[in-house]
Amino acid sequence: MLSKIIKESVGLKRVPRNLDIFYYFKYVYNQTNNTISSTLTRPFISTAILQNRLGLRTNHYKPYFDAWIEDFVGNPIKGKMCRYVKWSPIFIKLMADTAHYSIPKSFIKKVAYKTIDMNKEQIEMLRRIHNNNNHTISSTLTDFYHSTQTSSFRLYHPLQTLKREEKKQAFKDMYDVDIDSCFSSICYHELGIKDERLNPALKQEFRSWVQKELGLDSIQEAKEVVSRLFTGQHTQYNQYPWFNQLFNRINDAVWKEIKSLQQSHPEIQWSHHQYFTHMEQRLIDKVLPECNLVLRMHDGFITGSMPNMDEINRLAYPHRFSLQKI
Repeated sequence: MLSKIIKESVGLKRVPRNLDIFYYFKYVYNQTNNTISSTLTRPFISTAILQNRLGLRTNHYKPYFDAWIEDFVGNPIKGKMCRYVKWSPIFIKLMADTAHYSIPKSFIKKVAYKTIDMNKEQIEMLRRIHNNNNHTISSTLTDFYHSTQTSSFRLYHPLQTLKREEKKQAFKDMYDVDIDSCFSSICYHELGIKDERLNPALKQEFRSWVQKELGLDSIQEAKEVVSRLFTGQHTQYNQYPWFNQLFNRINDAVWKEIKSLQQSHPEIQWSHHQYFTHMEQRLIDKVLPECNLVLRMHDGFITGSMPNMDEINRLAYPHRFSLQKI
C-alpha cells in the first residue's frame, strides 16, 4: 500500500491520508530525472506550490523535506520560495520502490505551471541585476524555471509573458536568439520530409501563399494555420487537400519516431508537441556552450552579449538560428 510505504520512508507516526506531497516530489523527480533531456537535470521544489496550490502548511511538509532532501543548492527566493535540491538516498530508493505508481491526472492539473505577469517592481529588480552583473543576469532567475507534464523538455519561465515593451526594458542591450522556423526545420531536416513548403528558408513565401489561398487578413493568421500542421490533431483546415496531404505526411513521420521513443522511454507521455520540443531543446543544447546565456525561452534563448552566430549556425547545421538585439 502506497501510504504505508510513504509512512515508513518519512518516519511518520501515522499513515498519511493526503498523498499530494509525495505526488509533488515524484512529479519533480520524474521531470528532472528524464534520461533523454539534458535541460532538466537540476530539480527544484517550490514551497509556494505546496502552500498556495496544495494548501499545505510548513508542519505538513517539513518531515518530508527532512527525509527526502539531502541538501539545498543556492538561496531561496524571497516571496517565491523555490529551492534547487539534492535528493537523499532514502528518496531515491523510494522512487525506485514506487516506480509503478502513477501520478493521478487530477493532481497534475493542480500543479500545472501557469506563467504570471511580472509587475514593475520585479522588472526593475531585473534591471538592477542586469546592471550589477555586466550583462549576466543572476542565477536567481533560473529558480523560476518549470516544466509541465505535457511539455517535459522545455523550461518555461514567468518572464515569457512579458509584453514587448516590458521585455525591452528588462533585457535592454541583450540578444534574442531563436531557431529559424523550428518545427518546419525539424520536419525538413530531421524527418526527411523534403517538401519545399517546409523548407525554413522559404517560410515567408509559404505563409504568404497560405494567406492568399485562405483569404486571411494577416501573415500572423497564416503563421497560426501553418503551426496546426505540427499538432497531430485534425482541425477545420484539414478540409483543404493541400493542408491535409502535408498534415498526414508529418503525422505519419512523427508517429514513427514516437513509437521508437516509447519503447526506450515509456515514462514519457509522448505526443507531437513532446517530440518537437524534445528535438528543439536538443538543438539548443548543442549551441548553448558558445553563449553567455541569460535565459532559455521556448525555441530560443537570451544572451547577455553578442553571440558568434557563425559558430552557432555551424554547430546547428543544417538548422539555422536568427539573432535580434533587444
